[in-house]
Amino acid sequence: TEQNDTAQNDTAATGADAGHDRFGAPKHYTERERSPRRGDAAFDRGRSRRAPTTIDTGRRRRQPEHEANDAEDIEELVGDVDVTGADHLPDPFDPAPPVVGDEPEDDRSFDDQVKGGLRWSLFNQMALRFVNVGTNIVLARILLQEDLGIHAVALAVVNILMALNDLGLHIAIVRWKGDLRQAASVAMTIVFAFSVLVYAGVALAAGPIANAVNSPEAAGVMRLMAVIILIDGLITAPRGLLLRAFRQDKLAKGELFSIPVMMVTQIGMALAGAGAWSLATGMIAGAAINASFVLRYAPFIPRFGWDRQVAREMLAFGAPLAGTALIEFSLLNADYLIVSAILGTEAVGVYLLAFNISSWPSTVLSQAIRKVSISSFAKLADDNEALQRGFARSFAMLATLTILVCMGLSVLAEPVVDVIYGIRWQEAAAPLAWLTVLGGIRVMISFVFDFLVGTGRSRTSLAAQAVWFVAVIPALIIGANSGSIEGVAIGHVVAAVAVALPVFGLALRHAGVDIPALLKRLARPVLGGAAGAATGFLLLEYLTTDWVRLFVIGPVIAVVYLIVAIPLRDLRSGAFLRLNPATAPESPEIADAEG
Repeated sequence: TEQNDTAQNDTAATGADAGHDRFGAPKHYTERERSPRRGDAAFDRGRSRRAPTTIDTGRRRRQPEHEANDAEDIEELVGDVDVTGADHLPDPFDPAPPVVGDEPEDDRSFDDQVKGGLRWSLFNQMALRFVNVGTNIVLARILLQEDLGIHAVALAVVNILMALNDLGLHIAIVRWKGDLRQAASVAMTIVFAFSVLVYAGVALAAGPIANAVNSPEAAGVMRLMAVIILIDGLITAPRGLLLRAFRQDKLAKGELFSIPVMMVTQIGMALAGAGAWSLATGMIAGAAINASFVLRYAPFIPRFGWDRQVAREMLAFGAPLAGTALIEFSLLNADYLIVSAILGTEAVGVYLLAFNISSWPSTVLSQAIRKVSISSFAKLADDNEALQRGFARSFAMLATLTILVCMGLSVLAEPVVDVIYGIRWQEAAAPLAWLTVLGGIRVMISFVFDFLVGTGRSRTSLAAQAVWFVAVIPALIIGANSGSIEGVAIGHVVAAVAVALPVFGLALRHAGVDIPALLKRLARPVLGGAAGAATGFLLLEYLTTDWVRLFVIGPVIAVVYLIVAIPLRDLRSGAFLRLNPATAPESPEIADAEG
């Protein structure tokens, strides 16, 4: 920290950026580059006078920060994962980005920006989940299990590629410290060109992939659904600009207006007998509407442009993020492909329904919080005390809410499936009880991931996700070979509890988080979850009607949980509901309104 502060002070004093790159990370020079060379001074003077441009086709001196030893990069990835300090390369998440270039002004305080963005994100995700649940209920009563299975296979492939599609550059825009228009233009060019290549690859490989997972009917649906990749390539940079400005309200409008279009398209085509094609077509229609809103409300529409050095810096920053996202989405979608290959298309259709229900809490909470948490943690990177306090309080509150929701859904898995989706989907209840536990773990790990990324530890998060991925694949295969989708769900949970939680806990410890203090905060919610689950399972033995089970047991276990998990004074004051992913006590008013 002292090295970073010294370098930043030197930079401010000289008016040059020779000590840091455009993410605020310290540059590193080889011994040869420290030696004066003929022409270097002229180049530096010329560069200091050169105005930033959107297009740069000239030759430029190779930048030293990308010439570090490969051995150091490998050691950082698989060895000591703590990337704090100035001796790691690169550290693009070092302090928060200032307002640069054409970034729009926002009169709101940082605290108001975070809380406003979180409110919009939570409202948006809850509304989306409510509408999606309604749509899925209707579709589950129209479509066959095989239709959902075909859709699941195509969706799994497209989701995995979508994770890689933006190359982490929308977050690079959030963290960029140089000319914002230039960075956005370069990101626009890179991502759209890459999305075209990805789409071409899907078009060519869809047939072999579908045959490999025992679902040849999914090939055509996969090619159609991949159009979403092209749409995403167009809006990655504008979306990054909106995230940078905490304009979650604008992003929410696009997503909210896209849902009715998608819903009407899917249900209408399903009634017409289009099967799995109806789901893919509806997703494309919704993505197009959402893209129009993103482009409409973006602070500016980046033009296609190129600068070799900017591209190199942004890709060096975004590559670990893209790799982490690729592993994360592979974790969430590999099970569909494994189930399809071993148990068949109908089985994966039932598994898809169970996984979608189990994702209700993780989708609402994780996606809403992620839209503000990374930027929030990044802005607090220079204030370690506020950062640690904000993370610990928010993590404990998030865990309290997550345990309640997931515990209730797991206990009531059977009546939820029977009442909401119908008896013909009853096979989904057994895996749902386990997958809901996985959903709760995903919420907590997702928040830890945001903390690591927002504080400049992208390689740490990449390494942790990679370890989890390596552990979960054999667990899923063993579970599928047991002959049931419940075995697959159990394999997921075993890998998450035995591998993912310890690995991410170790990453938090390297980041300076007080793990014993954090576990102490979680003791009461865990005990409350155990008490609520025990009460729920006991009542299930005496109540046999699904409707009664759902509307009687649910409130009872919620009351039991709240009594055990939350101190009475916090229940009365509502303090346990004050969630802010990261709030710096910049003033007494902010400290008092920390939630």
